[in-house]
Amino acid sequence: MFSASWSYDLYMYFKLGEYPITWLANIAASSVLYICAGLMWSLDNVPKRGIIFGFMEPGWPGTAITPWSAKTLWYALPFMLIVAGMIIPFLL
Repeated sequence: MFSASWSYDLYMYFKLGEYPITWLANIAASSVLYICAGLMWSLDNVPKRGIIFGFMEPGWPGTAITPWSAKTLWYALPFMLIVAGMIIPFLL
């Protein structure tokens, strides 16, 4: 939370001289970004099971993560699109 939400709030506090009124919306948006990133990076290609989240494996977190493949990318794409959809409006 510090990297995306609280650091922005701190920046706005020093810029405006008061705590920003957008703090609650910023926490919600930051949480969505962190959840999407965590789920995307948890994707794992497990033999005989296919693409799953690594934390669904019985031995997690000690299980070995297999390298990403083109198939994994298709499962990661929805998470990437959600994050891109949240960031692109700020770049326009």
